[in-house]
Amino acid sequence: MKKFLKVLAITSVLIAVSSAASAAGEKIGLVVSTQNNPFFVTLKEGAVQKANELGYELIVLDSQNDPSKELGNVEDLLVKGVDVLLINPTDSDAVASSVRAANRSKIPVVTLLCNNPAPHVHPWNRL
Repeated sequence: MKKFLKVLAITSVLIAVSSAASAAGEKIGLVVSTQNNPFFVTLKEGAVQKANELGYELIVLDSQNDPSKELGNVEDLLVKGVDVLLINPTDSDAVASSVRAANRSKIPVVTLLCNNPAPHVHPWNRL
């Protein structure tokens, strides 16, 4: 089951990366809930490898399981001019603030491994 979840996570990131950024050379932001869990380390490594293969610049930031740090990470990525934002939320409800910030900047958002059925968990999020 663990291996299946790792494969699913990496596949989700790869699909998001390849469909969200339309041209090589674009900048992608990935905000990961934590890097203290091997599952999320694997997710990051898979995303980095695929982004390199496709010629995308990928910036990965660790939220350390802190929703306020997650919002700060998203704001940092928006200032850096990412073209698309991938978020593995620390909290399914708190991620709404991050999505709204990206929406204001007209940046597409894809949330990864989020359990909340609210509208913000769907690809190409709009709140």
